[in-house]
Amino acid sequence: MPWSRCARLVSLLAVGHALSATGCARDTTPVIWAATLEEARSAVPGSTVRVRVDAEIDRGWYFYSVTQPAGGPIPARIWLSDTSVFRPAGNVSGPAPVRSFDQTFKMVVEKYPKSPRFVLPVRIPDDAPAGAAEIRVTAMYQACNDSICLSPATVTMSVPMIIAGN
Repeated sequence: MPWSRCARLVSLLAVGHALSATGCARDTTPVIWAATLEEARSAVPGSTVRVRVDAEIDRGWYFYSVTQPAGGPIPARIWLSDTSVFRPAGNVSGPAPVRSFDQTFKMVVEKYPKSPRFVLPVRIPDDAPAGAAEIRVTAMYQACNDSICLSPATVTMSVPMIIAGN
């Protein structure tokens, strides 16, 4: 009988390990990012398009704003990561962050505790080749809750579009 109890225990441990290894364990990424064009999926050279960048934040989590002053927590950053075809056409804009005094940093910090939407203007150069293209946008942020801050993370998103001929 001792062997059968031992065999059952080993079987249960093996099943638990298999479930966690196959993705049944909870994903610990508290922020999911997505990017799309605000306008139609095509534009002509010389024009500017607006890339919408959405961050879906799990309840109880937040990240610091793109306007967080220096000397405190790590601010979020959103930028055009591939400039081989496209060019930046201005700074990223977003919602007003929630401001509060933070005892750890001894300063006012700026947070996004809800799911913010940002807009990044991108210019299509006059000499851009016609055809299918991808705008690549990168976000760098540090997700925190009331107990911990995760290591800073970087996410790159691709937004497909068509550059129309002149």
